[in-house]
Amino acid sequence: MQGYNSVEIKIAGKKYKVQTNENQEYIKKIEEMINSKIQQFKSTDKKFDSFSSLAFTTFIISDKYFKILDQLEKAKQIEKSAINPVEIKKLKEEKSNLVIDLERSTEEKDKLLQELIQKNSEFDILANKLTEYENMLKEKDEELAFMNEMNKELDDKFKKLSEDLFMIREESEETREIQMPLILEEVESSERKDIADSLLSQNESGRYVPDVSKLLDSLDIKEE
Repeated sequence: MQGYNSVEIKIAGKKYKVQTNENQEYIKKIEEMINSKIQQFKSTDKKFDSFSSLAFTTFIISDKYFKILDQLEKAKQIEKSAINPVEIKKLKEEKSNLVIDLERSTEEKDKLLQELIQKNSEFDILANKLTEYENMLKEKDEELAFMNEMNKELDDKFKKLSEDLFMIREESEETREIQMPLILEEVESSERKDIADSLLSQNESGRYVPDVSKLLDSLDIKEE
């Protein structure tokens, strides 16, 4: 364009060409201010990429721009109305107060932004902790289910062993009742033989020997 200068600028790492009637030094100041704001956002939180930082920078600059336009509009209205010096002084004071409020609001905004970033970081930490606790709880539930299954198997085995032991005891009682008469018969036969052997030994030595058959018949061996 005729009467316009082509100035190359670099915003957020990207190069642009600007057609303007302003001098290059002025344009470079704007470039420096924008990049400074972007870098400020990036250093505040690593999650801010170039696009997000540029968006916030644009918002802040636009906010200041509209406030300055509003102030300029008020100044024009004052000039048109030919307000007396007292009112002019009052408006100047109001303007000064507005500037102070603007600076205070900017500081508060930056502070709130820092707090928001901090809260986001804390939320991420808590979310990770919650996920970790949920995984631990799931593992404990699985362990509990496994222990319950093992306990059920042990109960079943114990019940089976108790039933087997009861059957063994029953079979042992029946076996003992069957074998007891045979044992008593063997004992009786052994005692009879011992007595007979003793009498025969006495007979061979020339001693008196009673009737063996009568003596054996006289033995009273009862089964218990």
